Amino acid sequence: MAKVKILVVEDEYSQAELIQDMLINFEYDVPVVVPSGEEAIEKAEQTCPDLVLMDITLKGEMDGIEAAKQIRDRYNIPVIYLTGHAEEDLLQRAKITEPFGYILKPFKAEELHTTVEMSLYKHKKENELKSWVFTTLRCIGDGVITIDKKGFIKFINPVAEALTGWEDGSALGKDLTRVFKIKDKETFKSAMKALLKGDIDSLEKVLISKVKTEIFIDLNAKPIRNDEGITSGFVFIFKDITEHKQTESELNERLRELESFQRVTVGRELRMIELKEKIKDLERQLKLK
Repeated sequence: MAKVKILVVEDEYSQAELIQDMLINFEYDVPVVVPSGEEAIEKAEQTCPDLVLMDITLKGEMDGIEAAKQIRDRYNIPVIYLTGHAEEDLLQRAKITEPFGYILKPFKAEELHTTVEMSLYKHKKENELKSWVFTTLRCIGDGVITIDKKGFIKFINPVAEALTGWEDGSALGKDLTRVFKIKDKETFKSAMKALLKGDIDSLEKVLISKVKTEIFIDLNAKPIRNDEGITSGFVFIFKDITEHKQTESELNERLRELESFQRVTVGRELRMIELKEKIKDLERQLKLK
């Protein structure tokens, strides 16, 4: 069984060496230790670690929080923060990056080992849950697209790919407006502004696919919020109602034809009554003569 690989990011040499020795004693693989955020991102891509131990305060232009955010977003690698500072503003900023744990310096080897094991277990279970959710979303009959706060597509299921025309994962990472094109742009912009305040329920729009096909859709959208109520993105759920709209349009046309026919029929019946009354009146006049 392959050893768990851990990347250590620490700019104090003696502290970095101590952490590396602790981890190796617990039979973790620690192939490299780096002192800066920039190097951490580079080595995360090169070595593909299972976990990153990140000092929050690093020397250089990029601190540990920014480096951790980029590593998490790009490579989905769990991060544990190492810090000798417990300032509230620093911790609040660090929380936004959703770390898998904190270790306050100085710490004991057992504390480090426990935090690492709990973080690895939590990340494994999180990935299992994500896999289950994504499998479910891929199998449902409606189109599903999720985006981050900046509007970039993070997930799109096969139904949504087929409706938009962006298949084989080509929509991932794209701006939503490139893929999910709505004919009535102004009202859609208004709906998006409203989405920041709440849900969008059953909004009928015309979707223009990549090959310029117009598709009637019924759209629902909701913000994605964490336990603290912070919005991290949005989910769009939509279905093709083109056939329904065509049937509805044909029904309305038949109803209009029926109304027109009824008006003509009623007019004819009234004319017949008038003619009969006229005939009777003429017959009465003849008898009098």
